[in-house]
Amino acid sequence: MKYPNRTGKHIKCSIAGESYQAYLPNPLPPVPSIQIEKLNQLLEKANIAIGRLDGLSATLPDPSLFLYSQSG
Repeated sequence: MKYPNRTGKHIKCSIAGESYQAYLPNPLPPVPSIQIEKLNQLLEKANIAIGRLDGLSATLPDPSLFLYSQSG
C-alpha cells in the first residue's frame, strides 16, 4: 500500500533553459492532524538521551576525536 506524502512533494521546474526540482510543502495544518499527545513519551525519551550525550561530551578531552573515530 502506498501512503500519500503528508509533508509535500518535489516538482520539476525550469528557468532560462535550466531544469531543477523544488520542494512544495503541503498546506498547514496537515489532514489528518498530527496527534502530538501520542508523541510526548517518545519526545521525552529523546530529550533525556540528548541530555546524556551532552553530559558525556563534557567529559571527553577532545570531542572531535570521538565524533570522527572509526571502529575496526
